[in-house]
Amino acid sequence: MVKNHCVSSFSLMATATVTLLLGSVPLYAGFFFRKRRTYSKNLPN
Repeated sequence: MVKNHCVSSFSLMATATVTLLLGSVPLYAGFFFRKRRTYSKNLPN
């Protein structure tokens, strides 16, 4: 019974971590692309 509780709490933590990672990926990608676009725009042609 205790083992099942540990497994369920661990899977819950894993799911929350994966959800946070997946949610932060678009934010990081948008920040990176925006930064790169600004950088390339500031470069002399």
